[in-house]
This record gives sequence, structure tokens and C-alpha cells, in this order.
Amino acid sequence: DDANKMCWSHAPAESFQVRSLGYKTSQMKEPSGPAIYEMVAVDAYQSPKKVPHFAQYIDLPTDDGLGLPYNLVINLMVPRYAPNLVWSAAGDGESWCVVLYCRLTEDALDLLRKNEPSPALKLWKAFVEAERQEPMKKRLKCIVRAVNADEVGFNTATRSLINKYNGKPFLVRTTSSFYGGPHYYEIDIDIHNFGKTARIALYSCSEVAT
Repeated sequence: DDANKMCWSHAPAESFQVRSLGYKTSQMKEPSGPAIYEMVAVDAYQSPKKVPHFAQYIDLPTDDGLGLPYNLVINLMVPRYAPNLVWSAAGDGESWCVVLYCRLTEDALDLLRKNEPSPALKLWKAFVEAERQEPMKKRLKCIVRAVNADEVGFNTATRSLINKYNGKPFLVRTTSSFYGGPHYYEIDIDIHNFGKTARIALYSCSEVAT
């Protein structure tokens, strides 16, 4: 029914495969450890152009993150127009905008209160505090996973492409931007400027998008 068309649900952190300790030697991946943020809300809308730094327009909770941003905002800016087959990227235009609002989990806050941050919290703190030009900021990866690609109604070519790359991490070093503000940190992923092949694949998914 209509109530189920506009909804989202939590994805367990352990459902994502990440590099294990000693990956360079073992080449083994394992389920992720506990998430340090939990998603609490999602905005999805259409826009005539990209809207970067979305958090500046939103009233976010002002809870103390104990040295870390209490709120994490992830802003995905997805082109709604067909990829330009001549130029590498158009840069801006009609967009789908998906904004994810996350907050530190109680488990993460408990570790911070005890001054016993996990390795994940230490790494996140280093990432947030790193300058934009530092190498760490260029190591950000995304993992996108469709759990029901065979049920959505994609055509055969699109479904095959999704199954091939589903759940595989990729770098967003040239298409990511970072913004900090009171009690929040925002990561923008500008899909308008993804590589041509990726944008063609994403646009092919629009046949079932509403």
C-alpha cells in the first residue's frame, strides 16, 4: 500500500563485509563490527540542482558528542538526467537528493564517557579532524548494497550489473565534500561527477525509481 512506498529500515552493520585486521597479508574480509552511528531519519526529494551542505538548513539535536560530532549527515546528490556521452560529467542539474541523518549510538557514547574509545571511534576522530588536503580524506570509501535487486524490476542488463558490483567498496576521493558545524559533521557525495560508466549504470536504475 501507499504507506509502504515511502519508508526505510536499518541495515545491520554486520551485514557489510569489510577488510579484516591484517588484510594485506590474509586478503580476508569479515562482517563489520558495531556501527558507531545509527540512522534516525531520511529525507528524499527532487531538486532542480544540487544542494550541498544540507545540514546548515536543518535544526539538529545539540547533544554533546564527547569530542565527536553527535550528528552525522550524509548527503547523496544523484543526477536525474541522462549522462552526457561526450563530456565526462555535467556537474549540476536536476537531482534526486537523499539525506541521511545519523547520531552516535549509546554504545559509542558509553565508550567515550569511560574514555575507552574503540579503534573505530579513534579512526573516526582522526578522519573528522584531518584537513581536506590530507591523504586520509582521500581514502573515504562507500559500500552500496541492494538487497532485493532481483525483485525490483530492473531490466536484465541493469540487474546483471548490480549483481556484479553489489556490496563492493569504491573510493569517492574526488566526489566527496566535508562540512563541520555545531554538533554535526556532513559528508556530501556528488554523484553528478562520478565516472561516466557509473552514471550510466545509475541512470538505468531510474526506470524503477519514483
